[in-house]
Amino acid sequence: MPPLRNTPRSFGLVSVLLHWVTAFAVLGLFACGFWMVDLSYYDPLYTVLPQWHEVVGLALVAVTALRLIWRGASQQPLAAANESRSQRALATSAHIFLLLGLVVVMASGYLISTAGNAEIDVFGWFAVPPLIDAIDNQEDIAGYWHWLSAWALIALVAAHTAAALWHQYARRDNTLGRMIVPGSTLTPDTPKKENSV
Repeated sequence: MPPLRNTPRSFGLVSVLLHWVTAFAVLGLFACGFWMVDLSYYDPLYTVLPQWHEVVGLALVAVTALRLIWRGASQQPLAAANESRSQRALATSAHIFLLLGLVVVMASGYLISTAGNAEIDVFGWFAVPPLIDAIDNQEDIAGYWHWLSAWALIALVAAHTAAALWHQYARRDNTLGRMIVPGSTLTPDTPKKENSV
């Protein structure tokens, strides 16, 4: 059975699952949002897709909170020793901006859905109330930031993916493999401190 917790040289199952749940949720939400904005009123998915978009977005908020809590409670695996200081700084900055992008996308999405004092209905099980409803043109302003931050986040995800592939196949250091298979280590296994989110 793969290790649940991180070690100084590898990611555990919990970190790996939280990473990939976040990744697939972000990509799915982006695809859904990109598609649903062009739906006509008479399209059968006109009301279905926005509801799923909201519910999965709320789930992503919970996963992100859990991921941050888990990261704070877990040791972080170390990066390859042959990375330069500038490469480590760039990687750290990219992870910070990914997190900030997630926060802006989720917060603006919430403000869109709760504009006009509306609640977010979660399939009739419960409703998430509005916490802020005092912004003039809230839906339009939040919509602009949601659109802008979603595209910025996808650009960051693309850069993050390209960097992981470069590490895996050009540097051959197993950076990507370590995030796919819990317990995998870097190759060669000569770590240095890494600050990732």
